[in-house]
Amino acid sequence: MKAYSSCLILAILLFLIASFVLAQEEDGDISDISSSSDTSGQDTDDSLPSQDNTEEASSSSPPTTPSTTTNTNTNDNGPADLPTAPEIDVDDDESETIVPNTGPVEDTAPATADPTIVPTSHGRILPSTTTCTALKQIYNALNGKTWSVSAGWADGNMTSCCSGWSGVACSRGNVVKIALPSNNLIGTLPDVFGQLQSLVTLDLSGNHISGSLPTSLASMPLLRLLNLDFNQLSGPLINFRSMPALTSIHLKNNSFSGAIPDSWANLIALKDLYLSNNNLTGPFPTPVLHLTRLHTLLLDGNHFSGPLPATLGSLNALQTLNMKNNRLLGPIPSSIGNMTSLMNLLLSHQMLNGSIPDGLYNLVNLEYLDLSSNRLTGGISPQIGNFQKLKKLFLGHNGLSGSVPSQLEALGKLEYLSLNYNQLNGQFPGIMAPRALGYCYMTPNQFQVCPDRHIVTNPNSMAFQCAMDCIKTDETSAISSATPVRRLYPLAPSWLCVVALAAWLALF
Repeated sequence: MKAYSSCLILAILLFLIASFVLAQEEDGDISDISSSSDTSGQDTDDSLPSQDNTEEASSSSPPTTPSTTTNTNTNDNGPADLPTAPEIDVDDDESETIVPNTGPVEDTAPATADPTIVPTSHGRILPSTTTCTALKQIYNALNGKTWSVSAGWADGNMTSCCSGWSGVACSRGNVVKIALPSNNLIGTLPDVFGQLQSLVTLDLSGNHISGSLPTSLASMPLLRLLNLDFNQLSGPLINFRSMPALTSIHLKNNSFSGAIPDSWANLIALKDLYLSNNNLTGPFPTPVLHLTRLHTLLLDGNHFSGPLPATLGSLNALQTLNMKNNRLLGPIPSSIGNMTSLMNLLLSHQMLNGSIPDGLYNLVNLEYLDLSSNRLTGGISPQIGNFQKLKKLFLGHNGLSGSVPSQLEALGKLEYLSLNYNQLNGQFPGIMAPRALGYCYMTPNQFQVCPDRHIVTNPNSMAFQCAMDCIKTDETSAISSATPVRRLYPLAPSWLCVVALAAWLALF
C-alpha cells in the first residue's frame, strides 16, 4: 500500500509540472505570433512525419508471433492386475519360448524291451514296424508335409524311425521321445499312442492341433512328460488311471471344458500340473488335493467357482499356486499357513472375502503374493515383516483398512508394491522405502495425516517412492492464502507508475 500511495503522489506531481510547462509554452507562442505579423507569413510544418515515412516504418517492424506453451502432466496411479504388471500382472499370463527341434534327439531314458523289435545282422536293434507305423500315422494326421522340420518322416521304410527322424529319440530300438514343439503341426491327434509303450516324453506344444484328446494317451505306462500347451484342443479331459511315472502335465492355453476327472487323484507321482486358460468348470477340483507331491499347480483363467477347500493346506509341498481369474468366493482358509514351501501365491480377481488369515504370514518363503481385486477387509498385519524374500506384493482393489504397517521397510527385496484402491487410513508411515523398490502404487486411499515435509521430500522415503501428495494442511493453507497477495499487489504500483510516466511524456 505504501508503494501504491507513492505512485499516486508522483502522478499528481507530474501532472502539476506538466500543466505549468504547457502554460509557459502557450505564453511563448502568443508572443511569437505578434512579433512575426510583419513578415510574409510562409506556412511550413516540418514537424509532422510524411505518410510515406509512416508506412515504411510500419512495414519494417517485425510481426508479433504469439507463443504456444505445451503443458504435459503425467500421472500413473498403477495397474489393477500384473505388471502392467505384469501382472505376475503381474497381469498376466505365463508364456514360454519354444524352439523347434531341428534334428534327431539323443535320449538315454530307460525303456522296457519291445518284443517286436528286430535285431539286425550288424548287432543294431531296429524299431518294430508297429512303432514306426504309429509315427507315420501321426505324420499323416498332422499334415506332415507342412511341418517346419520333417527330416526322415516321409521315409517309406517302416523300420527307420530311429534313424534320423527329426524330434524322435530312441533307446535300444524303442521310441522314448517325440519332441516337435512349434513345428506347424495341423490337424487332430490319431488314437495310436497305445502302440508307443516305451514313450517317456511327448512334446507337441505350440502348434495348431485341434479336436479332443485320444484315450490312448492314458495307456503309456512310462510317460513322464505330456506337453500339449498352446494348441486348439477342446472337449473333456481324459481319464488317467494307471500312469505311475507321469510327473508333468502341460495342457494350458487350450479350450478344454468340464471338470478334472476323479481318476486324476491316482497320479501319485505328479509334480507339475498346468491347466491355465481353458474353460474348465465346477468347484475347486478335489482330485488335486490327493496329489501331495505337487510342486506347481496352475488353474488360472478358468471358471472354477465356490469356496477354497479348508484342506487346501494339505498340499504342503506346493511351491506355486495360481488360481487367479476364476470365480472363487468365501474366505481364504487358515490352513494355507501349512503350505510353507509356497514361493508364489496368486489368488487375484475373484470374490474372496473376509480378512487375510494370520496363518498366511507364516509363508516366509513367499516371493510373489497377489491377493488383489477381491473383497478382502480388515487390516494388514505387522507380521508382513516376515516376508523377507518377498519381491512382489499386490493387495490393491480390496476393502482393506487401518494403517500401513511400518514393517514394510524391512522387506529388503521388495520390488513391486500395490496397495491402491483400498480404505487404508490414519497416518502414512514416515519410513524409508526398501532399496530394491521400483514400482509403488498407494493411491487412492484415505490417509488423513502425512509424514513431516522433510520425509515427504526425501527421495528414499516410502512417501516419495509411492508418489504421495503429502503436504500438511496448515502449510498448504498458509501458502494458498499468501499467493494472491504476492501475485497481485506487487504488480499494481509498478503498472501505475508506468502509466503516469507515459501520460507525462505524452504532454510534450
